[in-house]
Amino acid sequence: MSEENLNELEIISPSLAASVITKKELFNTFSLKDEKEKGTDPVVARIKQLIIQRVDTSPKKDSKEDRMKYLNAAQNLLESFIPVRTLSNVIELYHDINKHLQAENRMMRTLINESMNSIKIFMF
Repeated sequence: MSEENLNELEIISPSLAASVITKKELFNTFSLKDEKEKGTDPVVARIKQLIIQRVDTSPKKDSKEDRMKYLNAAQNLLESFIPVRTLSNVIELYHDINKHLQAENRMMRTLINESMNSIKIFMF
């Protein structure tokens, strides 16, 4: 499903959009059989399966914005799995995700510090 399709569905029926934006629907393309046919190491295929199992079954909040975030996260995860066939690929993916999380944390700290500085200026 694309963002555009989800937006159209949200206009027609938010409840239908909610029923489509679920783990069951978005991850239904993943299968251990397909991974085996692609030549994925069995341990790596199982790691992918376990990661998918850890994904929440649906967005935490029943809102258009959260459904869009959930859709994007699911698509990003599945896309990141495409080249992962070996344990070394898993390690590379782990490092890539870790790098993105660290950058996001730095950005959040910067925003918080800037907000706090703005509050200090306003208070004095």
